Amino acid sequence: RSRAPVLRMQWFGADALAEHLKQESRFAALAQREPDFFAQAITAAGGAIGRARQILDRTSEESADYLSMRDDADRLVTLLFFPDYPGAAELLRNLPKDREEVLSLLDMVLLALRDLAAVKKNAAVPMMFYLSKDACRHISDKVSIARICAAQEEILLARSDIQSNASV
Repeated sequence: RSRAPVLRMQWFGADALAEHLKQESRFAALAQREPDFFAQAITAAGGAIGRARQILDRTSEESADYLSMRDDADRLVTLLFFPDYPGAAELLRNLPKDREEVLSLLDMVLLALRDLAAVKKNAAVPMMFYLSKDACRHISDKVSIARICAAQEEILLARSDIQSNASV
């Protein structure tokens, strides 16, 4: 493994990924039947064809796990800026206990925070968590860039602690 060559590959953009997947009839039909789910899966795949296929395949365990984790990440981001203590307690009780799952959840939260900062600064970058810039404006318009950056620092610190063997 230490002598294996490293091949760097560029991620596909959301449009290119969607067009590629729509060449298969089952994904083209899914895009027409459930355009929101299809768009969410393309965004969530982060440019990876294999991950997009797994998410779009509703029968796979990864698809169900991903969608549930994405909802948790969305709620966690909202709770970071708009505290709801009973809601936070319920969310924390139901969070995964597995280290890798928690790290994946925190990665999703970081993507959401990145999108919020990008929208706040009117950056012309594609969204990586939210389906569109309009979808994350409801939070970004009410929160300062300093609060978004502070939340990002806290999530990075929590992620680092968990990677360093802290309790999840």
